[in-house]
Amino acid sequence: MNVLTCDEIAVRKLHDEVIAAVNAADVETLLSLHTEDIIVMEPGMPLIRGRKEMRKLFDKFIKQKLSLRLAFNICEIIVFGERAFVCGQVFKTTGNKPGYEAGKFVTLSQKQSNGCWLRTHVIANNDLPVEEESFCRPVKLSMGIKDILWNQ
Repeated sequence: MNVLTCDEIAVRKLHDEVIAAVNAADVETLLSLHTEDIIVMEPGMPLIRGRKEMRKLFDKFIKQKLSLRLAFNICEIIVFGERAFVCGQVFKTTGNKPGYEAGKFVTLSQKQSNGCWLRTHVIANNDLPVEEESFCRPVKLSMGIKDILWNQ
């Protein structure tokens, strides 16, 4: 039986609070759960660096009346000292798209001097299928002089 440590429970709670804040469109709470210099890497978006950039993104969502709902499944939590690594699956539904998108995520968190945990890095992708055409096109490799010799 796997027994969770107090820090693992706190990191899991942090992720629950992030999801609740996103789903409630509570930007202030969401920002408070991340370090000032948070790094966010989402598919199809430029790198977000810092709470100010994160706020701009969520302000755009609110201005566009974009409804965003997230859910996740944590597959692994590893705490090593004052740092934590979390990976799992994420499920996203937006108000302007039917259905949902699935993906995977990795987060890094850091224990603060007051004992609370904040996320420092968020890296996500999506599980959209790779288009076979673009991935499997035949490629002609050129070997220079050898091609000239073999093709005669």
